[in-house]
Amino acid sequence: LEMNIRKVQNFTHQKVTAIRKDLADIDARVEAYLKTEDKSKSELKSLKKDVSEIGTTFIRLEKFVNMNFTGFYKILKKHDKSLPLSQPCRPFYMARLHNQSWVRGDYSNVLVTLSRIHGSLRGDTEGKQVESGKQDFVRSTKKYWVRVEDVSEVKHLVLQHLPVFLQKNMGGESDSQLINSVYLDNAQLELYHGRLDK
Repeated sequence: LEMNIRKVQNFTHQKVTAIRKDLADIDARVEAYLKTEDKSKSELKSLKKDVSEIGTTFIRLEKFVNMNFTGFYKILKKHDKSLPLSQPCRPFYMARLHNQSWVRGDYSNVLVTLSRIHGSLRGDTEGKQVESGKQDFVRSTKKYWVRVEDVSEVKHLVLQHLPVFLQKNMGGESDSQLINSVYLDNAQLELYHGRLDK
């Protein structure tokens, strides 16, 4: 079991390192593309495709991590069930699993970087926050429950179309909180721009 935990640890570390390197490379390509005078549509399409592939690779890696964690849990549960007289292994190994970097790792910076790159390709501009601005808008709310294992996939799908809003909290800035709001707007993005202006 220890050997398999190390295998997952090494594989995950290798993949996350490769994803971060790919993000840095594509970020440099996007900046170079934005500085050129003659912007070709084929190059823009290629950049969007490459960014999307990096995001898909990240989501697949996260699903791999979740599947391995669940697999270790089930193996330990079955072991302890089939050997009831021996000392249970599950509490010890589950504590070890929770301390593994591939389980407790915070990879929100990958999602924030993906969002920033998508925003650059969309031509997003940075909004200004006004502290005393009154916010008048008609609110229409729809709420959806998303399974914990699907949160990153939903974030990835949304960030391809909307920028990630960074929350300030005690630990700095994060893209996550327990409840997130997504505003659906019309084609002219009137609600979105109105919120940015206020």
